[in-house]
Order: sequence, then structure tokens, then C-alpha cells
Amino acid sequence: MESLYNLNISVSDGVFRNSALVKISVIGANFHSPTFPQVDYIVELLENSPVGTLVAEAQASDADAGTYGRLTYHIVNNIAKDKFSVNEDGEIFTLESLDRENALEKVIPISLMAKDGGGKVGFCTISVILTDINDNSPQFRAAEYKVSIAADAPRGTTVVKIAASDMDEGSNADITYTIEADTDNVAENFEIHSLTGAIVTKESLIGLENELYTFIVRAKDGGNPARSSVVPIYVRVLAPEIKVPKFVEPHYRFSVEEDRPLGSEIDVIQAESDQPVVYSLVKGNTPESNRDEVFVVDRDTGALKLEKKLDHESTKWYQLTLQAQSEHQGIEVISSVDISIQVKDINDNRPLFESDPYEAFVAENLPGGTSVIQVKATDLDSSTNGQVMYSLDPLQDSAEMAELFAVNSETGWVTTLKELDRELRDKYTVAVLATDQGHKVQLTARTKVDVTVADVNDNPPRFTAEIYKGTVSEDDPPGGVIAILSTTDADSEDINKQVEYFITGGDPLGQFNVEYAQGEWKVYVRKPLDREETDNYLLNITATDGTFAARAVVEVKVLDANDNNPVCEK
Repeated sequence: MESLYNLNISVSDGVFRNSALVKISVIGANFHSPTFPQVDYIVELLENSPVGTLVAEAQASDADAGTYGRLTYHIVNNIAKDKFSVNEDGEIFTLESLDRENALEKVIPISLMAKDGGGKVGFCTISVILTDINDNSPQFRAAEYKVSIAADAPRGTTVVKIAASDMDEGSNADITYTIEADTDNVAENFEIHSLTGAIVTKESLIGLENELYTFIVRAKDGGNPARSSVVPIYVRVLAPEIKVPKFVEPHYRFSVEEDRPLGSEIDVIQAESDQPVVYSLVKGNTPESNRDEVFVVDRDTGALKLEKKLDHESTKWYQLTLQAQSEHQGIEVISSVDISIQVKDINDNRPLFESDPYEAFVAENLPGGTSVIQVKATDLDSSTNGQVMYSLDPLQDSAEMAELFAVNSETGWVTTLKELDRELRDKYTVAVLATDQGHKVQLTARTKVDVTVADVNDNPPRFTAEIYKGTVSEDDPPGGVIAILSTTDADSEDINKQVEYFITGGDPLGQFNVEYAQGEWKVYVRKPLDREETDNYLLNITATDGTFAARAVVEVKVLDANDNNPVCEK
């Protein structure tokens, strides 16, 4: 629709014709809500990108014109507010450098809201996936490896399996292993599988009894440039008759609740030996390999105990190596076994809303069922302990909230139950609960949604008087003000209170006009008047805000002036 129309209107009585120009200015209306081309976006961002990097462009559209079609963009969720900014074109930029290896930053959701000038909104979600650069070196499970092997072990016997991990991904996390030694006899007797990390014997070790081989293993990733780490290896060759401590099981597995009391015993693990045995846990390099000494073992009994608090959300599995060490004629004899411990989840984390409070907007007079905003909460616990359901808090600031708003228990979408009227109330605060589905106990979080009711033009202007009265002398020059008009409007936004005034009757000769000057609408004389022809005028005045109209009358009394000579009747 065009913003201005010029209509030529003609009138005819069959003999004479007259015409007038009618100018129609079209004022915009807020028919449409902002809409994004997609509800969900997925974008990739290289980790460690500099501040100010363009992440994505999510531009919404609004078919309305003017103010109602101008959009502003707002990031809804707090985690994204701290890391990203959005400009007036819907372009999203980084506010800080991001690290993919941070569990909270691998995938960052951005809840984006577009709001038009009339208070209508649209939403989309942008999932930012951080892509990897090679910024982490491989980490060995153990700080060192000590093993014993019998001299009569067959060629190809596995001496020890070295394990390393890399927090990067893809080729940056692909690890190859190599042996590095100062002496040639290491390479003559041992080799390592480059991919599995298994060190095996190349030749028979007969004749090498009591020898101690010391060398390092290098773990190198596949990045460009590559990063690497080394770990020391100690291999003692034993005479065949020396008995190595022998564990009953080749591998031990346990599962424990994360609220297991400190000091509690997991199990007693012992090795069979004809010599006294000392037990120890290999010092780890990573949290999963007991770097922080969460588990300890009694050196005499082999009792495995919990030393520090467990947290399923930070470490779900532990891979420990238990060593049994004895002596034979002053020579260390060592054997080891792997222990896997699963940390089982309990419901010890409350749901966490992405924002508190939320800021939402809804235009007045929209029907019940209108979407206001989607609240989202996450729970770090696993399974049903981490499943979240939404509800309205029964303890609201006002009892009417439950009659005006609802929340979808699964999606978190807050909707209206009936039309809202800004002129009755322009703001609401809705309290929403997120409750997890823990089996034994359910934990709850609370947030508030501050809802602003946007104004629409739903109230007519009203004249402050039904009849305005003015006087003018017939000999006054054109331009004299007869009356000052004013109206009131219950709408709150200035755009909905803009009123135009028109003379719509009582002035067939166009002798009066109405005009906005110096902040007031004034009726004034446009052409000279003659009291002897007409001494009283009733002007019909119409005021309109583009949707509604009001009417009033201006009564103009023309005062006499001595503008006629005497005339003799005879």
C-alpha cells in the first residue's frame, strides 16, 4: 500500500460541476510479528577466535512499514549475553575468546529475540559449535610406568600398554607412540605399537636377567604443527624362577554412588606372592587417572578407599592402576592391574534457568494462546535426574497470574490465556518453576518472567469539549484564531495518540481552516467574512488517530462592523 494517495473528487448537478482534491495519508498498523527465516541455526566458530569475530547473521523480517517494521534484536539467555553481542542488523559477534575444551563452551546456544516497534516479537535459536584447533598436548594416563618381565617371556610378549589422551578432536587428537632411548639395546629388545601404545619384546630376554631398561615414550598428535609429550618407562628383566605377585583378576570393575561417604572402603584387592607385598596406586596425570588422589590404597592390605568427594558431573569414570611390589634379593619385583570405577549419579543438582529474570513483550488485545517467551532450564544430572518439567509457581505476586498465563510443562513456552489490556495493566511478573524428575527427591529452580504489555491503538481520541465557541469581527483580516482544540487518548504510546483534525462540515465556502501551530490545533479564519450574509457558523470538526474518530462542533459568531453606508428606502 502506498503511503499517500491524491484523489480528485468531482460533483455535478447536471449543469454545473465542481471538484476538490482529497489527500489520504496511510498510517502504518502493526499487523505482523517479526519472523526469522529459520527457527534453528547451526554455525561453526573456530575456538580461540579473537574478540569481535562475526559468528552469524540472523536477520528477521517484518512486513509492516515504518515504526512497526523496524526491528531491534536482543539476546535472551545469560550465558550467551556474556559471550556474544548482536547489532541492529542481527549480526552476532564474540565478546571473548572461547575454548572448545571447556565443557560449557563446546556448543553454546544463543536465544535471539527480534522485537518490532509495536511490541510484537519473534524468536530463533543459534547453536554455536566451536571447532578445534590443536591447542592441547597429549596427556599420559600415568606419570611413569614401572614393570617387571620374566627373561623367558616369548618374543612378542606385551610388557606394558601405554595410554595417552588428547582433549582436542579429529586429527588433532590422533596419537602415535614412539620409543626414544639413549642406548641401542632398548631398540634391540623392545618396540612399541605406534597406534595402541603396547610395548612388546622383540627378542628373547634370556641372558639379560636383572637388567633395568630406562627409556621414554613420546606421544605425538596429528595436528599441524604437532604437539607431543613424553613419559619415563622402567622395565626390569627378572630371572625365570622369580615369582611376580599375581592378582586374582585381570581387571577389576566397581560402581559407586557419587555421595559415597569419605573413607569408605571400595574393596580389598590383593596379589598372591611368596614375599611381602606393598600396594600403591600409580600417580595419574589426568582427573580420570586419579591425579587428584581421590582414591587411595592401604599399602599393607590392598584396601581401596575413597579419600575425596566424588562428583559424577565432573568425572564419570576413573581408570586406576594398582601396583603390587615385592623384593627378591634387593631387586624390585612389580606387577600391576587396572581398576575401572564408575561414578553413579544422584540427584544433587538443581535445574538452572538460562536467564533470571527473563524480559518479554506481548502486544495487548492478542487472543489467548499467544506465545510470550520460551524459558529453558538445564540440569547437570543424568537420566531422569536431569529431565526438567515446567510449571507456574503457585506462589505468584498476584493471584490473577494463573488466570492470565500458562507454561507448557515440556517446552517451557509461556503463553497467554486471555487478551491483555495495557490500559488496565502494563506489566506482569510471572514466576515459573523448573523441577527435575529425580526418583527419590525432586529439586526445583525458580525464575521470573517480566512481561511488558505493548500498546496498540485501541482507544479513540476524545474532545475535551463537545462544543467550542468563538467570535470574530467581520472586518478582522484572515488568520485570526477562533478556537483552540484538544483531545485526550487513553493509549500510552505517542504513535497511537497522534491525532489529525479536519473541518468536515459547516463550511461550504472554505472560509475556515484548522492547523497545527506552536504545539496546538487551532481553528482560524481563512477568508473574509460578512456578517450581513451569515452571522453564525456551526463547524463540524473531526479528529482521527488513523483508526478511530471523534467529533465536535465549533460555533463561530460573527460580530458586526460598521462596513455599510446608510441606504434610503425611498
